[in-house]
Amino acid sequence: MFDITDSGTGIRTDADLEILTYLVIDDSSFSRKMICNALHGFGLLQTIDVEDAVEGLDVLRRQPVDVVLVDYEMPIINGVEFTRLARRDPDIPNQEVPIIMISGNHDREKVVEARNAGIHEYLAKPFSPGDLYKRIVLTIRNPRPFIRAKGYIGPDRRWLDSGPPGREDRRREGGAVYPDVA
Repeated sequence: MFDITDSGTGIRTDADLEILTYLVIDDSSFSRKMICNALHGFGLLQTIDVEDAVEGLDVLRRQPVDVVLVDYEMPIINGVEFTRLARRDPDIPNQEVPIIMISGNHDREKVVEARNAGIHEYLAKPFSPGDLYKRIVLTIRNPRPFIRAKGYIGPDRRWLDSGPPGREDRRREGGAVYPDVA
């Protein structure tokens, strides 16, 4: 295992995370490269990167993917619409694939829109590699039941009202605080 505790994150990579396949979808080649470099730095080497959501949906239809990292703002299909399509497309074998939305826009309304589309986590740009890794660990280590209802398909959103299991609710009025991953 690759020890990253010296970087100040206090977390370690785990072998099972290293065998997962990560799909990175972002229209910015610079952002895709930064995300892939961050993943590779943690030993998460199985990455596929594409420049738009149409290509991302095609990848999900053709091959197994374990985690999707998708930008919010993209031409043709944005990250929210990508998420809705990925959750409902009968040609995608794993409609429950964890999706982490990455965006420079962190207005509450955009975060709620993404959450209601069926994402697992939302990560605001700019972010550190450790922040990205923490979101991946939180998503994989704390799986939530998947809900299929008339108006919503995605992970159970209720824990966002009280914080993840086993964690103290440290949110302030009007904003969420994401827990540290130990």
